[in-house]
Amino acid sequence: MLHVLNSNPSTSEVLAKDYRVNEQWKHSSIYLLCQALKDPNCKLKELQLWRCQLTATCCGDLATVLRVKHNLTELELGGNYLGDAGVRELCRGLNHSNCKLQRLGLWGCSLRCLLRGPCCCSPQQLRYCHLTHSICGDLNAVLSISLSLCELDLGRNKDLGDVGVQLLREGLQYPNCKLQKLGLEHCGLTAGCCRELSSVLRTSQTLTELGLGRNGFHDSGVQLLCEGLKHPNCKLQKIQLNIFDK
Repeated sequence: MLHVLNSNPSTSEVLAKDYRVNEQWKHSSIYLLCQALKDPNCKLKELQLWRCQLTATCCGDLATVLRVKHNLTELELGGNYLGDAGVRELCRGLNHSNCKLQRLGLWGCSLRCLLRGPCCCSPQQLRYCHLTHSICGDLNAVLSISLSLCELDLGRNKDLGDVGVQLLREGLQYPNCKLQKLGLEHCGLTAGCCRELSSVLRTSQTLTELGLGRNGFHDSGVQLLCEGLKHPNCKLQKIQLNIFDK
């Protein structure tokens, strides 16, 4: 597989889509994969490692790829056990000037998606599948520096909460932030963060899509969001709200 990755450009954009079902990836495999990704002959643009049982231990190797890889524009890491420590390590690569990543998927690992696989995690393990608001300072740094990141999916991280969004506001409002699409579905949000979201809608020059489904905004939160949506500076084209937001 590593030989194919380095020598066959025709497979460069689809590698790892076939590995979404692989639940038993070892850290040594990720290390070898990252070595291949750093090879000058590798032209990979899209890497999807969905539900591969990765942990924070793998993130250092992935960060080195982001620091040296000019072709990689999409990285999907949803459904893994990265936690705040792992994403913090990834941010070191995302902050590098060589990083050209445009889309980063950090979709959390819910009970439902875990139980669909052949391996079932215990409730104790499930607690380590979610990011918390403590990672938002590192993400802010990425948003304020990265000239390429345009899509960030943080959905299904219920511990992110209102505090996380309040912290993210700074990065989202930074003049250099190029983010166009932000996913915050099922993140334990309430009306308590809607004033910050409304502020982002009024000031962001790039944000065109915002996913807020399966949160608890209620009428008061939606009213605050509408204030931002009605502002003449708002560039948003699509917002997701559904019955769970009532």
